[in-house]
Amino acid sequence: MNKSINLALSIFSLIYIIMLVSISNSKYDIAHSFFGAILEIMTIPVILMTITLLVINMIKWSKEKWSIKKHTFYALIALTLSIAIMIIATIFQ
Repeated sequence: MNKSINLALSIFSLIYIIMLVSISNSKYDIAHSFFGAILEIMTIPVILMTITLLVINMIKWSKEKWSIKKHTFYALIALTLSIAIMIIATIFQ
């Protein structure tokens, strides 16, 4: 996978998870709108993509000899933050 695509997907995952958590904490009910339907359809694939990219990037980062100057490291940071936000949101809701 191209490094820039990998990093872009990781950042997209982080932004999507942050948006999802912030929308779920808002007082507005979007579950019955078109936007809510799109969010529901995209949530499971984004979660699966996040977990898959985390595993792929851990393998790539180990092959790059744990270098922190590569795109893989920054993608791992974004993916780790995404998973941490999901876990924290699950615990506190």
